[in-house]
Amino acid sequence: MPALHLVDSLYAWFMAAICFWIQIWAAIIFRSAGVLLVGLVSTFRVSREQAAWPFEICSSITLAQGKSFLVGILVRYFDTRALNAGATLLASVSAIACFIWNTPRAYIIFIGLGFGAGVGIMVPTNVVVLNRYFDVYRTSASGLSFAGGALSSILLPPLIGRLLDTYGLQGTVLIVGALVLNAMAGSVALRSSPSFPRPPHQHVFSTTDTRCSSSENSQNKNPVSDLLVWDSGIVLSALPSCSSEPRRRRHRGMFSFFRYPMFVPLMATGVVYGYAFSTYLITIVDHAVGAARASNEDGAVLVSVMAIGDFLSRLGTGYITDRHYITREWMLIMNFTLQGVCYLLLANLATVANMAVVGLVFGLNNGGTIASMPVLLADYLGDEHLPLTFGMHRLTMGMATLARPLLIGYFKDKQGSYNGLYYLVAAACAAVAILWCIIVTADSIKGLILGRPAHENDLAMPT
Repeated sequence: MPALHLVDSLYAWFMAAICFWIQIWAAIIFRSAGVLLVGLVSTFRVSREQAAWPFEICSSITLAQGKSFLVGILVRYFDTRALNAGATLLASVSAIACFIWNTPRAYIIFIGLGFGAGVGIMVPTNVVVLNRYFDVYRTSASGLSFAGGALSSILLPPLIGRLLDTYGLQGTVLIVGALVLNAMAGSVALRSSPSFPRPPHQHVFSTTDTRCSSSENSQNKNPVSDLLVWDSGIVLSALPSCSSEPRRRRHRGMFSFFRYPMFVPLMATGVVYGYAFSTYLITIVDHAVGAARASNEDGAVLVSVMAIGDFLSRLGTGYITDRHYITREWMLIMNFTLQGVCYLLLANLATVANMAVVGLVFGLNNGGTIASMPVLLADYLGDEHLPLTFGMHRLTMGMATLARPLLIGYFKDKQGSYNGLYYLVAAACAAVAILWCIIVTADSIKGLILGRPAHENDLAMPT
């Protein structure tokens, strides 16, 4: 039976706190990948390319599964408590299995496939729980849950670095498996079935409902849509309202966005962002160990410093762009430009202190991109296509980074440093910044020709 009195209640905030707790432990492998990569290299004497594969596979599996219709179906028919508890157990057992079968292949199977599959269920089930328990305070609840991953980035990499220095890789993964079980304490309290606290069809969005008909809302509100959009901390109430332009686009085909001129630039932007962000996470500790003679623990500080800037930027970007101090497009240009500069600097610095300053700047320019992407996808490709376009954006981002171990192997294993990789990522960031400068300029020229202000939704659309 639905329990609508629990929506936006104190108990709902308890659920948000539980999601926050679960997110901390779900992010432990991905956010500590750079530290663990160093452990794999030193323990098994493998190349960086081989050591990077478990983390790339884990990330890709998480992105692919977290955006799949399979998870949407599961959360529609099964209680999220059971799903999250099972996923937590899978992730924990996968980490512990690497302690038992301590081989490079075991890490690919258990960390890459097993842990990735577990987290791929844990994260979207949290999204659906918040969707069912919150109406008015959805954005605040999402922010609270989202902060768990950021806190994980700040606290856990230095801890993992110290564990590696003290117990070695085998002992560290055993402790990681035990730490992941902390999420089980939250999972057993994570109550949300398809009819509790409210049926899926009773979603109310305070911003969009006042501007869209109930029939339009009912078409867009489903667990798959929710988990696609909420994953980045952006909720539908923060997206553009249902203006007349999106209404006209609704009559186009479900996959008509493939014909829109902005589809390829947006997907390319996501791919470059995926490389820029995760390349830092995976390589920065090893780079600091080699270039600055840092310990694992000191190198892990670079991940935490970046995470602080990342967290602040994700919170602040929406405030800045929503109040029109700067457009999302120019924010994107600024972010990619400065991230490219950061990579150029990282390739030429030799002290952890200087790298930490650059890492903070990198983080401050990282969160804005992922926070803006759902809104840009809705602006340019239509808000009615957002569940598909955002899912494709994230999936493309995850699949493209599968080529990174080959790049790591070429530059670090054969060339002796990550400098070449950093220059390559910097060039890609510069290319995206230039691309968006061209897009903004073309949009402005079009606005002048048509005699009206340029708007992000006004790029030419196929007829």
